[in-house]
Amino acid sequence: MKKRTHKFRIWDVDNECWADVRQLLVEPCLCPRMDEKFSLSDILTGDIIIQEYTGINDRNGVEIYEGDIVRRSGKDNCTIEWRSDKCKYDFKYNVELMSPQWMGGIDYDYAKRELEVIGNIHEGGNNG
Repeated sequence: MKKRTHKFRIWDVDNECWADVRQLLVEPCLCPRMDEKFSLSDILTGDIIIQEYTGINDRNGVEIYEGDIVRRSGKDNCTIEWRSDKCKYDFKYNVELMSPQWMGGIDYDYAKRELEVIGNIHEGGNNG
């Protein structure tokens, strides 16, 4: 079994950009602490959004993070979200509907063959 790399990216809500954070420490209480720029209150108040790398890359080798918008070959675009009820990352599509649909999980081989990151929920779906 391949060991998964844990990586994070942090969206700075106030400045509408990705934060330049070099270190993310998780203390025993599972409360993230980043350098000196952000505090726990920033996380709790929604001033920053932490997104985790899924451990999977798309067909172009681009890392897929939660919150990414991906194009599925021959299908609708969808977003990648963590499903705490299933303890896994999943494709969320038909997001404009009152009850969005889920695909059932992200498969490593499927991602390398069929997925392309085209953006993220913060910057839109046309970059990448």
